Amino acid sequence: IGVNFGVFTESNAANMAVPINFAIDLLRKAGWKTAEEIKNEKVGQNQTASANTNSAAQPKAQ
Repeated sequence: IGVNFGVFTESNAANMAVPINFAIDLLRKAGWKTAEEIKNEKVGQNQTASANTNSAAQPKAQ
């Protein structure tokens, strides 16, 4: 799979393209994330949040 970045005007069948990995690297530098990365991030955040909660109720001294 490639990303097309130019077409010769004299021959529409001849084009210039780069492998998709180059485009993905540029997108990641710009802050783009795959759906899988976003899902894993949310799972990690939920695990951290649940680990930081105090599940043992402690009565306050009055």
